[in-house]
Order: sequence, then C-alpha cells, then structure tokens
Amino acid sequence: MQRLIIFCLLFIIITFSLVNSSVAIVEETTKIIDYYFITTCSTCHELTFLLDEIDQKTEYKINRINISNDDNYKKFNEELLQLNVPDNRRGIIPTIIYKDRYFIGKDEVETVLSQILKASLYN
Repeated sequence: MQRLIIFCLLFIIITFSLVNSSVAIVEETTKIIDYYFITTCSTCHELTFLLDEIDQKTEYKINRINISNDDNYKKFNEELLQLNVPDNRRGIIPTIIYKDRYFIGKDEVETVLSQILKASLYN
C-alpha cells in the first residue's frame, strides 16, 4: 500500500513538472507585440492588414491596445516613461512596444511590421 502511495505521488509530481515545462516553452516561443492605437486614427486603420497577417502567419501575437480607454492610456504612458522615450515622441500613435524597444509613428511601425512579416515568411 505504501509503495502505491509513493508511486502515485511521484507520478503526480512528474506529470505536474512536465505540464509546467511545456507551458514555459510555449510562452518562450510566443513573441508578444503591444500595438497602441486609437480608433479615430486613419494611419492605424491602414496598418490593420499588416497586423492581421502577422497574427495569422507568424509566431508573434499582437496585443491591440486602444488608448482611448483611460486605463490603457495610463499604461501606455507608463511604458513610454519606463523606456525613456523622449518627451517630444510620447503620445504619438501608432506605437509598437516589443520587449525593451519602441517604434513610433507610421513610418517606423510600418517598417518594423513589414520586416517581421518578411522574415517570418522566408524562414
């Protein structure tokens, strides 16, 4: 009886360890990009096609964050402060934040999204 209990406990521990390591692997391979926009921004709407393609065809996940919402706007400003974004560039949309890098304005955002898509399609 005691062996059965020990066996069951070991089985549970090993199973739990495998599940946790699988979750960690999935989290490491998913690359998350925060995309800040507002709904009235025509440039932001122009980039929707690229964002959709990246979501569907790459390992990147796009978090689309509408800064018209007060909480989202606060988070956006906190992120920019943390990354030491110069005052004259804060609040410009669209903006992408990926890890510790930021891309602000249509040209930068469109360039980086295009590069992500091309790199993913050719790999």
